[in-house]
Amino acid sequence: FAHRYGRFFHGVHWLDARDPEAIEREVVACGAAMALRDWPDKQPEQVARTLCAWQEGGRRLVILDNLEDLAGGRQWLGRLSGLPLCLLITSRRTDWPADLGLQPLSVPAFTPAESRAFLRRRKELERFSDAELDKLAARLGHLPLALELAARYLERLTTLGMDDYLGHLRDIWANESMKHWREELGSPTGHDLNLMATFAVSWEQVGDEAARKVFMAAGHCEPNQPIPPELLQRAAGLDDEEAAAALDVLTGLSLLERAPGAGPSVHPLLAEYARALEGAHKA
Repeated sequence: FAHRYGRFFHGVHWLDARDPEAIEREVVACGAAMALRDWPDKQPEQVARTLCAWQEGGRRLVILDNLEDLAGGRQWLGRLSGLPLCLLITSRRTDWPADLGLQPLSVPAFTPAESRAFLRRRKELERFSDAELDKLAARLGHLPLALELAARYLERLTTLGMDDYLGHLRDIWANESMKHWREELGSPTGHDLNLMATFAVSWEQVGDEAARKVFMAAGHCEPNQPIPPELLQRAAGLDDEEAAAALDVLTGLSLLERAPGAGPSVHPLLAEYARALEGAHKA
C-alpha cells in the first residue's frame, strides 16, 4: 500500500511498533529525517515537534508496523487520532477492541498460484521448474516471508539444487536461510529477516499458561485442517471455560485460525514452531 499509494500523501512515515515503549523513539527518528527546524534537545519535545509537523501541509500516511500490544496500541492511537493522518497498522492480532474504530483487513497466505508467481519474479530462480517451485512453496506453507527468505538464499547459492535445499529445510529452525542470512543485503521493507523472530512477536503476547499448552498441543495436529476443540482441551488438561479462553487468546493473536462454524486450525510453519517451543520447554 505504501509503495503503491504513498505518492498521494504529503508524507509517509514507517514506525516499528513491536515495542510500544520504543514508538516515541521511532517518531523522533521520523522528525529527524524530516530535518525539522527548531529541533529541541529532549525526546518528549522532539516527539511533540514531530507530531506538530504532521498536522501541516496535508494528510500523511503513518504505518504502525507489527503493533501487537493492546495497551500500547490504545495509547498511540489516542495520540494520533486527532491528527490529519491515515493510519495503517500491521499486526497478527485480530482481537482489537471495537471502540478503537479499526477496520480489519485480513491478509492470508499466498495461494499456490501467487506463490509461484512471487518466486518466478526472481531471475536466478529460472533454473527451477514449476513443479520444484510449487514443492518449495508447499513446504513453506505459502507464507510470503518464508518464500522471500528462501528466494534470497537460492538466488545466491546458484549451484544448490531444490531437492538438496528441501532436505536442509527438514529442520526449518536450524536452517541459516530462515534466520538473518546475509543481513547486509537488506530487506525490501526493512522487516526482520528471521522467521522465528516474527512468530515470537505474537508468542510473547501469550501470558496465559493454558493458552500456551493448547498451542503446543495444536503443533501435533494436522496443519490447515479443523481441529476438534475438545481434543485440544483434553490434551491440555483444561475445563470448558479455560479451553474457550485459551482458544480466544490464540485466535486473537493469529497463532491459530478459526473459520466460522469450524474448529481451529494451525499453519504448517506455526505447527513446527509450536513443537520447537515444546522441545525447548522440556529441555
